[in-house]
Amino acid sequence: ARTIFRELGDRNSECMVLGNLSFLHTDEGDFEAAEREAKTALAIIREIGGLQLRAGAEASLANICLRLRRDAEAWKYTNMAVVTSREVGEPLIYAAMMYGVLKVRAGDRPTGLAWIGFARANETEYKKEIGKDIERYGEELRGDLTDEAFEAAMKAGESLKFDEIAAQAATHAL
Repeated sequence: ARTIFRELGDRNSECMVLGNLSFLHTDEGDFEAAEREAKTALAIIREIGGLQLRAGAEASLANICLRLRRDAEAWKYTNMAVVTSREVGEPLIYAAMMYGVLKVRAGDRPTGLAWIGFARANETEYKKEIGKDIERYGEELRGDLTDEAFEAAMKAGESLKFDEIAAQAATHAL
């Protein structure tokens, strides 16, 4: 499909295919290929425009960097995706999940878990992915908390506001 769209000059559809390939490679653990596809998509998107696709490519790169523990890049790409999604008028609630993992890694488990709890309670499109992420990062997120304390820490974030989370995360010193 990618080759066909390229031959047709349909750059928008080519970007969507690249984005899907990036997600598939990430799921398979082939982060090098995932990053290559996402960066190619982002370069094309910057060339042709398309804010919605750009937010997806930026979020994909943030997720890849998060998985590879390249936290400074993950913060950068997550912030970029949040700004872009705001320009489109669709807040990227899933970003609170990535911010939460990064906040835990930065040493602030209560805030990080609250942000993850917010994402879990408020994200509608990526609920399944958030559940997988909570499992994936489980031990790292949980630390020495009991199940009850872990759940309580996440529930504490359910009523937060996304704009407040994004504002705090944007000022995170790397």
